Amino acid sequence: MFVSAIKRRLRSEKVELEIYKKSNKFSLEVLYPERRWYNRSFNYTVDLSLIIPEESDVDLESTNGTIEVYNISGEVSAESLNGKIIIKNVVGKIYAKSLNGRVSILKAKGRIDCESLNREIRIEDSSCEWIKAESMNGKIFVETTIDTDGVYDFESTNGDITIYIPEDSRADIIAEAPKNRFFSDFEIEFAFKERRRWNIDWRSRKITGKINGGGARISISTLNGDIDIRKK
Repeated sequence: MFVSAIKRRLRSEKVELEIYKKSNKFSLEVLYPERRWYNRSFNYTVDLSLIIPEESDVDLESTNGTIEVYNISGEVSAESLNGKIIIKNVVGKIYAKSLNGRVSILKAKGRIDCESLNREIRIEDSSCEWIKAESMNGKIFVETTIDTDGVYDFESTNGDITIYIPEDSRADIIAEAPKNRFFSDFEIEFAFKERRRWNIDWRSRKITGKINGGGARISISTLNGDIDIRKK
């Protein structure tokens, strides 16, 4: 493993980097000096760059910084309080969570569990068997191939949700947008309920149907946003 650390603020020489090794596991921690009322220089910034074997598991946490992960085959866990998370070319399980930062995942294969409270989630050019994406106040944009037996859940309270999937995708759709618009490029096959009613609850704007005969389970829900299902 190669580690590069660059300090970018006044008095950053007081910042220390500790590295621990236990068997084949490395732990890194940035230690900041104690903040005192007479010390006006409270902001310390350290940029860390890690080069590790491609087949590795990664667990990263940051308070105010951006987390970027590239070219990993393994499990990736990334959490940031106020910073962006960017993950690209990862094969394996991905967990990404940011309170106030955007989450971007590109060219992923495997499983994705991601969350952003106040910013957008973007999953692009990916091939996943399982995706869960949640945002309270941000949009969700997803472009992925889907597995016929896969499970895909997308939920936003105040943002639009846009999904791009291949034209030949087979899926069972459950979509709910109580206050706004639902649109699909696909012809959705609606089943009949008892008493010959379409499987659409107009009061809650909940739609249940099949794309190309059914297959993967896709659940999409937004309270104050639009839902778009597009062909890629």
